[in-house]
Amino acid sequence: MKKSLLLVGAVTLSTFGSLSFAENGLDSSAISIVSMVESDEFVASLVQDDEFSLSSNEAFTITGITEPEQDVLLSVSMAGRIADIPISEGQQVSSGDLLLTLDTQPERLEVERTFLLWQDKSELEASRQQMEIYQLLYQNAKSLHEETGAISGEDLEGKKLQYLLQVAKTNQLEVNERKEKLEYQLARARLNKGQIIAPFEGVVTKVWLDKGESTQANKPLLRVVNSNRGRFIANVDESLGRKLSVNQSVELFIKAGDKHVLRQGTVAFVSPVTDSASNLIEVIIHFDNSDGEIKLGVSGYLEVS
Repeated sequence: MKKSLLLVGAVTLSTFGSLSFAENGLDSSAISIVSMVESDEFVASLVQDDEFSLSSNEAFTITGITEPEQDVLLSVSMAGRIADIPISEGQQVSSGDLLLTLDTQPERLEVERTFLLWQDKSELEASRQQMEIYQLLYQNAKSLHEETGAISGEDLEGKKLQYLLQVAKTNQLEVNERKEKLEYQLARARLNKGQIIAPFEGVVTKVWLDKGESTQANKPLLRVVNSNRGRFIANVDESLGRKLSVNQSVELFIKAGDKHVLRQGTVAFVSPVTDSASNLIEVIIHFDNSDGEIKLGVSGYLEVS
């Protein structure tokens, strides 16, 4: 823009100069050509001058919104009546904390029953001992048959069959034990469907139902937010998005009350596709908010050269 204005000024100067010389009886066309050449040299000198140099790194402002990196709605995967909610809105929770429990008395009893069945190994142990006895009897009968012939071949086959049947029974009991363990694990999984466990450290920002109320499966009951880390999300023009790359460090200016605070951010995502209707691409930048100064959800901006 500055260069265009300078060129216009140079041409104007050339025109006025030629008219002035013409009034004095000089060759205006020759004077005009000289003036134009001199004007171009003058413009070039201005462009090279630091005071009039043009910047190729014009800054663009990208506006967007912020949100927590971790923000989840929690529910149970079974219907039932809420038996206990040991937390309240605004409470800080840690990963693994129990947040809500349904009335799961039948499921608890099933867990206890399957656990007792799994832990009862008396029949299996007895079968193993019996198998060892039958194995010893078979080996002794085999030795007598081969060395002295005191045991007939028919009796030897009977001892062998008795031993093999006991081996099969023991193997079946071992399979049953593994099944009982799986039944116990399935019972525990069904019990856990009636509980909500905190998936990460954060703050409970919403509780929709109270103790004693009934809920349906997969209905949102709690909201947990971790605001220590934030995300800045913006939709930018495709040509501008090319100036950003994953892991690039940027400076964000995010609204905090009546001011904007500076946050160092890292580009986490630059969409590989462009919206065909708007020619925009999505950009996500992560930043630290461990001091809690920013109430995530507000707007912000960054400047890209």
